[in-house]
Amino acid sequence: MLAQKANRLGINTILQLGDFGIWHDARSYLDTLEKIAKRAELTIYFIGGNHEDYDEIARWKFGPDRDGFVSMLPHVRWIPRGHRWTWTGIRFGALGGAFSVDWHYRTPGIDWWPGVEEVRHEDVERLGDAWLDELVTHDAPEGAQPALGHWDFMPGDEERARVSQRRLREAVNATHPKLVLHGHWHVRNQRTIEEPNG
Repeated sequence: MLAQKANRLGINTILQLGDFGIWHDARSYLDTLEKIAKRAELTIYFIGGNHEDYDEIARWKFGPDRDGFVSMLPHVRWIPRGHRWTWTGIRFGALGGAFSVDWHYRTPGIDWWPGVEEVRHEDVERLGDAWLDELVTHDAPEGAQPALGHWDFMPGDEERARVSQRRLREAVNATHPKLVLHGHWHVRNQRTIEEPNG
């Protein structure tokens, strides 16, 4: 298991990039993760994906801690969109969320949360424009999204997905991170994003 391997390597932090698994009545899931993380002497941090029950997250959210993270449980912490922090001198920022291109297989409020799953303008504003070393996102910024020739998009869905991707690119252009880490597409992806105007 990942937590045990991290413990053997002396790693005390796991950073997960969305679709973490917060669903209805997440208590038993989070309790299990808490036990695993505590035993492995590490803390799991996660950003929201597009497949999270944001109503459930809101039920757990008692407001950010003094460091801006939200402790779901002592060893399981959610990173709100637009949050910035520093670990070992490295400046991080987070922008979770994406459009669910598989929405037509899902039911609103059951396994799809339209309106809250996507990256919003206010999330990018909250992140601000101070420089970052690393930006962690769920979707890929525009210009860095993977090749998805295998994906059968419904009409209009590619454009809907690009809304969040454009907002992420705005954040990249504003904060100039050296590295952007993302999840979402279930394929390995590595791209170089050129800075605007050279």
